[in-house]
Amino acid sequence: MQSQKIALRSVELGARYPAVGLPEIDGDHRRINDELQRLAAAVSLDNAIQAAKARNSLLAEVAVHFDHEERLMRQIQYADLPRHQRTHAAFLAGARRIPIRKSRADPILSSRFVRWAARIEEWFHSHMLEEDLPLGRAVLASRARSR
Repeated sequence: MQSQKIALRSVELGARYPAVGLPEIDGDHRRINDELQRLAAAVSLDNAIQAAKARNSLLAEVAVHFDHEERLMRQIQYADLPRHQRTHAAFLAGARRIPIRKSRADPILSSRFVRWAARIEEWFHSHMLEEDLPLGRAVLASRARSR
């Protein structure tokens, strides 16, 4: 049995994920980054039990983060809220559908799961740069106008 591995990357949060300027969102990003590292470690060990726990923890953190974002968007009447919500729902639904193991009886991680785990950090990075930074600027501008 050949072990499936993905590259572990030690992510410097400040360099890879610049602060949005909203403590709640920046804290979410730190926790998600920690979960991404746990997922990468579990996949590199080809450990289905640890990988399942890591995926579930990651998705729980991501769901909390998405809730935070959507609450902020509603507060400022963010024009892109419906599209952003669809992005969030699609991500979570897709991630939950990916089988972790080849089969119930097989302890080996599925190739679909390994590919997803290898790409998830990049997806999060892109989402943060393309979605969260503009949202952060909009929230901060709204708060400045409210003073």
